[in-house]
Amino acid sequence: MVRRLKVINTPASADAEASARPRWQWVVLGGALALTTFLPLCMIGLWVGARLRGRFDASPGLAHLLGAAPILLAFAVAAWSAGVLVGRFGGRTTGRDGALGGVLGGSLLLLLAGLGGALRPASLAASAALVLLAAGALFGGLGARFGTRRRA
Repeated sequence: MVRRLKVINTPASADAEASARPRWQWVVLGGALALTTFLPLCMIGLWVGARLRGRFDASPGLAHLLGAAPILLAFAVAAWSAGVLVGRFGGRTTGRDGALGGVLGGSLLLLLAGLGGALRPASLAASAALVLLAAGALFGGLGARFGTRRRA
């Protein structure tokens, strides 16, 4: 007589748990990832921006624009990569959730800059908020759409 043991239900895999996670948690995760990815990329962007700005001292407007462009590019890459993670591993997430994660990452970055005193003139704070939130929404949403096409 052959005895068979009852199969115990195995717990859900990590992928199943991740896909069952609510969408708002993926938005928060995307915002935190955008911020933590941006910080090391910003160091490279600051170095490149200083080199570009030094070459165009005769034209101050162009020098400031070229000095800020690598930093904005670093944030765009960070928001895009956070959106890819949200879109790829978030079970029911959409491009909107990636965009919200990018906006949250930009908001957290503005909060840190404000706490550090970097947003002193109101015009600087308003323009930085407009650019960061728009870039976070655009690139976070594009990254999430890219990530959703890569789902298994």
